[in-house]
Amino acid sequence: MRLTIRQRLLLSNVVTLAFVSLIGIVGFVAVQVLDGAIASISNNSAAMKDQLQADMMHDALRADVLAARLAGDRNDPAEVKGVREDTAEHMAIFRARIKDMEAGDNDAEVKQAIAQVRPDVERYLNSTAEMVELSLTDKAAGQAKFAGFMDSFRALEKSMAALSELIEKNSE
Repeated sequence: MRLTIRQRLLLSNVVTLAFVSLIGIVGFVAVQVLDGAIASISNNSAAMKDQLQADMMHDALRADVLAARLAGDRNDPAEVKGVREDTAEHMAIFRARIKDMEAGDNDAEVKQAIAQVRPDVERYLNSTAEMVELSLTDKAAGQAKFAGFMDSFRALEKSMAALSELIEKNSE
């Protein structure tokens, strides 16, 4: 069967149109996949940033307790005021970062891990507030409660490390 020039041109145009349509569909699907991957990377990056900042506040609060113990020994009103302000600021940042992680668009596994860390965070923050006040007002009581404070520090350190590993695993 011989095709006329007109039929050949028409067939060529149809094949070209089909090929261009196929390329367009493949490109559209690829953009959708990349868009999903970029959103996931962005969410994991935000969660990692918040987790790292929360972890820094975890350490800063331990330093605040140690500073409170020193300030309690020196009984300098300016130093005592500074320790209280630093502690309040670090606690606020810590709570904000945990809240940001909870509000983030993370997958179910990360959300569950954040929920599991929350009680350790609250226990640690309560222990920190108590330790700062006791260290500034009643050194003996502060010394007696210091081991319990360090236990809450270590418990939170462990649960936050597990959360960090999970977020890193999801990022990969």
